[in-house]
Amino acid sequence: MPKEPTPEYKARFFTNLLFVLSDVMEMALLDCNESCKTIGKELRYEDRMHFNRAIKEVRAIRSHLNGTTMDNQILFGESADEIYEMIVKNADKV
Repeated sequence: MPKEPTPEYKARFFTNLLFVLSDVMEMALLDCNESCKTIGKELRYEDRMHFNRAIKEVRAIRSHLNGTTMDNQILFGESADEIYEMIVKNADKV
């Protein structure tokens, strides 16, 4: 971020950040659910409801940000994939 960012720059920056982070969150929720299923530990009804609601809310946040061009959305998706991969690698060390 520039030393003295304009309000427009800050709005665009945080919109981009929110888009990428919402994509990362959705991937984590879906991967967690799938991983639990593969070992026979499906979420209980109430937990599954919370997961499904979280996924729905994350998608709703991202849908409000879809006013960007398709090229930008692809870049955001690629950035989100890279960030998610980095988080997974680092979380696995803990």
